[in-house]
Amino acid sequence: MKSNVKSIVRVAIFAALYAVLTLAISPISFGAIQCRLAIIMSFFCVGNRQNSLGYILGTFIANIFSPLGIIDMAVGTLVSTIVATTAYKTKSEIAVFAANVIAVPLLVGAEISCVYSIPFLTNALYIAIGTAISCIAGFAAAKIVKHNKKVYGIIMGEENGNADKKNQKRL
Repeated sequence: MKSNVKSIVRVAIFAALYAVLTLAISPISFGAIQCRLAIIMSFFCVGNRQNSLGYILGTFIANIFSPLGIIDMAVGTLVSTIVATTAYKTKSEIAVFAANVIAVPLLVGAEISCVYSIPFLTNALYIAIGTAISCIAGFAAAKIVKHNKKVYGIIMGEENGNADKKNQKRL
């Protein structure tokens, strides 16, 4: 029972962090030209089920406040499910980067193009650029945090903040 509560709390905290990071800079988190910095968190989903679930839930919560409403809740959550599942299953930062820069521009680009009648290729390109910026920052953040075993352990859900050697080697 105790570990179930810990898992639920970890998912909730990760989701809340994603939502807060997205909403704190909402002018650049939504729209035809966007740079959603919360994508940085996808790099901390690598091989981690709780963080992956929190990432998906956080996207859903953040997109409740999207100007596109329910359609963004559905499409955004689908995209985050693709990215988080890729991160969890492949355990590869390169795969996370690829999933982000392919799925986000294609699916979110199509969504915004349909809603706002903006040419798809132009919109997808702008979103790809913003996503790539977030991914580069996320990859760098994960590399930097890896060197602080205590912080990395906390983010990855290790007891007492101590990341195990397997998690350390992933990055």
